[in-house]
Amino acid sequence: MKSQSNPKGTGKLKHKFLLILLFILFACATVPVKTYEETVSEWKSYKDVAKWMSWNFSYDMKRLKEGIEKYSYDNPMPVRTSKETFELKSGICQDAAVFAKETLNRIDASYQAEIVFIDFKDSPHHYVCSFRKDGKLYIMDYGTPTKADAGVDGPYDSLEQYKKFYETWHPWKPIIKSISFGWPDWKKDAEKIVTVIWTSVNIRSGAGNSYPVVTTVKQGAKLTLLGEHGDWLNVRSENGQEGWINGSFVKK
Repeated sequence: MKSQSNPKGTGKLKHKFLLILLFILFACATVPVKTYEETVSEWKSYKDVAKWMSWNFSYDMKRLKEGIEKYSYDNPMPVRTSKETFELKSGICQDAAVFAKETLNRIDASYQAEIVFIDFKDSPHHYVCSFRKDGKLYIMDYGTPTKADAGVDGPYDSLEQYKKFYETWHPWKPIIKSISFGWPDWKKDAEKIVTVIWTSVNIRSGAGNSYPVVTTVKQGAKLTLLGEHGDWLNVRSENGQEGWINGSFVKK
């Protein structure tokens, strides 16, 4: 005897499946997307930064190609803000390094996170982020197209020790000509200087009045312009402190 299908039962099953699918889609659509500030406020340590970078950040080969074609040592590519990197979930080595530095210092100022510049012999340079923990030096590097090379390395006693580790475990990589904290001299030479025109102005940790004050500068102070985001300027004070200031308070 041949079995007969039950169109009515099949129709009910399809109807239930459709309702479940619509419920799932609605639930996903109503999940709020957290901003960079909201997300970072929940992070407790460098491990949270490393986890996000490992799961979300991807190397932007198109941006790298653009940098090679359009920019040079005398005219470096603008670095993305941490917020932009968070939203785009991509970038090149300097974007990843700046994101790590600014985010780590927001989570815990004792990390003393800094940009580290690696100048290779006969090869494009590279940026990573250093931070301190229990008196030791660690390196966070997620700005690399090779996932196997990405991660947190350490502890080290110095950058020279990290250099030796890098060359030992990456023998196929170019030879490191020099390694140092901070942006290289060619970038500093390309930076612009802005002058404070108000009596007293606060420099904040982020691009907005809601961010904590890093330092206060007086009228006439010279600030090095590092980048821009809307009405806010990323600057470095004469004593080396970096932060954000509203562009209406300075003269370019």
